[in-house]
Amino acid sequence: MGYGQPQKYNDSMGYYRLGHAFLTPQSTTVVKLGCCGYIDDSGYWCPMVDIVNKAATTAGGYDVMDKSTLLKLPPSPVTWGPKMTETVKESRSSLTADAPVPGIPVEASLKLEFSLHADFGAVLLCKGEVTRRAYAHADPFRAWAQANAARLLTKYPAIRQHGFYVVTNTHASKDVLVNSWENGSHMVTLGFGGGVDQSANISSSTEIYGATSAAGWVKPVCKANEEMVVFFGGLKFEYRKLTGWMRGDTTKFAEKPIYRGDNIIVRDPDDEEDGLEILDSEIGQDII
Repeated sequence: MGYGQPQKYNDSMGYYRLGHAFLTPQSTTVVKLGCCGYIDDSGYWCPMVDIVNKAATTAGGYDVMDKSTLLKLPPSPVTWGPKMTETVKESRSSLTADAPVPGIPVEASLKLEFSLHADFGAVLLCKGEVTRRAYAHADPFRAWAQANAARLLTKYPAIRQHGFYVVTNTHASKDVLVNSWENGSHMVTLGFGGGVDQSANISSSTEIYGATSAAGWVKPVCKANEEMVVFFGGLKFEYRKLTGWMRGDTTKFAEKPIYRGDNIIVRDPDDEEDGLEILDSEIGQDII
């Protein structure tokens, strides 16, 4: 994945330990529990297969997941105040008639200003509930990914560069606003109505002023049956090339999988003399 704004945003939001952060939030109809996919250079989710869908795995020639090993937790709704990168400072005040702010009416009960003290900053704002959905355990998904890593690479060569993910938890909201900027002299200002006196009390009915596209705010549009995923957690898998590891030996994978420590080794489909070590890591603190 190239190091543009989407990757800067993800890295900077790692402060919250909630997993991968989307600069452009993605639909829950695409990024959902049990899905396997990768993230391209633009920061968008590219789905590969829904692991918990038997028809999808069978059609793709993958192993079928044993659903008896999975435990899905009840949805857990919470409310958030603004989530900012550590490079952004938030200050709050009341509006007065003698110091108006363009786009924010005087009757707004709270004004928030976000200022940047580094070369990149971002603010995520979710109105109303943010719902966490999760599987309780990652091991069944890890085993499936290891067993199917070679087939996935053959079908989706891009994951040699990007790696791939299995989603085991998501945080999603119906009403999302995101702003990111790199100009240290630029300040982002919002106003809030409805008697709100602190940002932690922002509900789905709170009026927000100043969150316009001209001010840099991105607001995804949700359909009736979807929310927008702002963070997902789970497992990340990457391929490490082992040059010449298979040279002169055609029997290494004849009977059983080969491991290097805890990592499984597969044959490189592009060069039968090379092996690929499958490295996995956990993202998001919800994984156990």
